[in-house]
Amino acid sequence: MVEPPPNQPETRDYETVTRQAYGLGSTVFIGFDVLAEATFNGSATNNPYADLLLAALDDTTGQTSNTRSGAPVPLQLTLVNEGIATTVTAVVSLPAGSAVVEMIPNATVSGDSVIWPLFLDAGEAETFTLWFIPLYTNLSSQVDVALYTGDPLPENLYSQLSLTLDEIQITSLAEVQQAIDTIQAGPNNEQALQKAGQWLIKAGQFMGQNKWDKAYERLLNATDELKSAEHPTAPDIRRDVDWILWQTGPSVP
Repeated sequence: MVEPPPNQPETRDYETVTRQAYGLGSTVFIGFDVLAEATFNGSATNNPYADLLLAALDDTTGQTSNTRSGAPVPLQLTLVNEGIATTVTAVVSLPAGSAVVEMIPNATVSGDSVIWPLFLDAGEAETFTLWFIPLYTNLSSQVDVALYTGDPLPENLYSQLSLTLDEIQITSLAEVQQAIDTIQAGPNNEQALQKAGQWLIKAGQFMGQNKWDKAYERLLNATDELKSAEHPTAPDIRRDVDWILWQTGPSVP
């Protein structure tokens, strides 16, 4: 090792950006204040720090929405004014009983409606992003969007559209156990699947006793066993257990 000159600090190389993929998702770790660097750079056309931040956000943003009961769903509305400057009001009507989680930019929530008023110059575009937890009825949930030129009055209605969300049902613990039992009954039985099934049985017993912390721990043990299983359907079964973990998490004290 080459010694640094006197009174000079030793220099070392560190990983500044790391990416980890897991399951259907990914994480990106940046070991410095990338937002501060992007702001200090100031350029809108040649800013590698801004490009890095945007690429990280794009990489970690799911390509499909999680429309399982209790999960927040993003809704993005982009308005482009192709005419003269005008005042616009967008009204997003959510299913009764839905919950608003976050809005960018901020808007007004009135009952089950989100009202976003804005002024658009000619050729200007604005984007509104809303995260909400929909209430599903008969495995579906409908969102209505109305666009008004001016105040949200019937005579000012310019355009409207509807979006239907289909609820994805979480595979039950009993169904997961049945899938493992079916495999074990065949010629491809293996020890990892057997242990996973045993952990799931114990998890179900603790759920019945409302001991959610112990049930959660057993579910994690089951996913560890499924990770090492070689059966071709093991990854799908493990993903089903992951969603049961996701569903169980809020009940853990």
